[in-house]
Amino acid sequence: MPGVKIIEQNAFAQCSVLADVECDKLERIGVEAFRGCHSLRSINLPSVKIVEEDAFSECEALTDVTFGDKLERIKGRAFYDCESLERIAIPLSNRIIDDRDDEASYHDDVFQCFEDLKHVDLIGGVHETIAALHLEDWRNDMNKEINSI
Repeated sequence: MPGVKIIEQNAFAQCSVLADVECDKLERIGVEAFRGCHSLRSINLPSVKIVEEDAFSECEALTDVTFGDKLERIKGRAFYDCESLERIAIPLSNRIIDDRDDEASYHDDVFQCFEDLKHVDLIGGVHETIAALHLEDWRNDMNKEINSI
């Protein structure tokens, strides 16, 4: 889908033939946009910034998800009941996983029901990853070591 920037609510919901999604300009995925796409196996969305509620919920065949470093927010139940999900790549950043109302608390069911999840790849440079950690002393020590190399 070249040039597409927004996939609206329910755009591909319950689609039974969609197998792979790759969009290089996509910025926002609407509520339930791909919900129940039972044949969807992989998604590669390097430019997505926002993933709305239930965007990929109930995608039973989904095994591989890749986001780029532009990802800002994944909202509640985005990958709920994606029972085959094995690998996801997301940037390590503060507040990517958030609740439905954009409040300060994190939403605990974004990745619910992942028994097969084996790999979580955190994207971003070493300095970016270290900067996102909350362990102040460890972060300072690691930055000193990295800078000395």
